[in-house]
Amino acid sequence: MKPDIHGIVYRDTANQRMGGTVSGTLCHYEIFTKNLQRAEKFYTDLFGWKFDRNIGDEYLMFSTVDGTGGAIAKVDNFVPSIGLYFEVDSCDKFMLKANSLGASTQKEKTEIPGHGWYSVFKDPDGNSIGLFQRLAK
Repeated sequence: MKPDIHGIVYRDTANQRMGGTVSGTLCHYEIFTKNLQRAEKFYTDLFGWKFDRNIGDEYLMFSTVDGTGGAIAKVDNFVPSIGLYFEVDSCDKFMLKANSLGASTQKEKTEIPGHGWYSVFKDPDGNSIGLFQRLAK
C-alpha cells in the first residue's frame, strides 16, 4: 500500500487480525469518574467487566468481549465525558497530520510503559481525540 502525503499507510482489517495496525480503528475508551469504587461496582454489575489495576490505583483497565480495551479513570476536575482513542501506526505522523488539518495538540506523545504511546489533540470543533500507538511486537 502507498503512504499518503504524511507517510501514513492505512491498512485493512485482515492485516489487523494478523497483528498489524489499522489506522483510525477505535481501540480504547475511558470513562471518567469522581468516584472510582462506585463506577467499578456499577460497570461490574452492569456488564460483568473485570478490572485490572496494573496502571495505577486511579486507573482501572478492562476489556470487553470483542477485545476493545477501556478504562475507568478517576479525575479531580470531573466533567461527565468519555475519552476515545484511535489506534495508529505512528502518533507523531498522525499528530502532524491532525495539526495540519486545523487540530491543536492537547497532550504530547507520552509513553505507557509496556503498552505503547498515546497523544491527544483537539479537533477544529474542540473535541478531544486520542491516538494510541501500540508497542512493536
